[in-house]
Amino acid sequence: MKVVIPVGALHLGGGCKNLADVANGLFARGHDTEVLVPEGAPVVYDIHCRLTRIPSMDRSYIPYGDIVLANFYTTFQACYEAWPRQCVRFSQAYEPHWVPDRDFALWTYAQGVPIVSLSHWLDDQIFHDVGQRSFVLNPGVDPQIFYPSPAPKRLDTGHRKIILYLARDPDSGYELKGFYDFVKCMEIFDKTYSGKYIVYMVCPEKILSLPMGIPCRTFGAISEKEFAELYRAADVFVSSSWIEAYGFPRWKPWPAERRS
Repeated sequence: MKVVIPVGALHLGGGCKNLADVANGLFARGHDTEVLVPEGAPVVYDIHCRLTRIPSMDRSYIPYGDIVLANFYTTFQACYEAWPRQCVRFSQAYEPHWVPDRDFALWTYAQGVPIVSLSHWLDDQIFHDVGQRSFVLNPGVDPQIFYPSPAPKRLDTGHRKIILYLARDPDSGYELKGFYDFVKCMEIFDKTYSGKYIVYMVCPEKILSLPMGIPCRTFGAISEKEFAELYRAADVFVSSSWIEAYGFPRWKPWPAERRS
């Protein structure tokens, strides 16, 4: 089966990482898989199948596929105009909730093509607006990497607690991830919590900082194995995202660790 996956970019992020995994997984199973990326757009993940650079996301540059997987609202129109019967709408986040052109984003869900979504919550959002149910396919994780710690966590009050937080830079377009809300939360927590603690903060774009006095160890983008170790070390994981179709905190390996 030929599968064509047009993407706007493959930059650092859970959605792009998932698209890379989907493409590589289809290719590993013997499908003729081709990823289309506009010229100049970043590709930070290893793509095992064919990767083709195209001048723009235009219908004339979308080749035939038994499935043409439109995975973001900006890629849908070209796919639908080129191959309406082969087009599948792959939804990793419900764009009408947060993109500037809400009406156009909503239109991409209302054309009657098959829809695949990452979660039942996302499926409910789509059904509420367009009256069509999607095929829900949750992303998987590798149980050889992500597994519970064999040793129980210490609960005594003298043990320094570890707060794990995945930050995204609001100045890089990730305001909806709620970094400033987390900062306010930690200011309140620091004034009211009498025990010892430290924040392990991961941010793939750049090293962000917390207010002075809040103990923090900061990381850049890290490997899955390193992230799994942080999960197992943490006493609590904090998510401040305003909207999250399916939280998927995995990043391209980049051994950058700093302390503040």
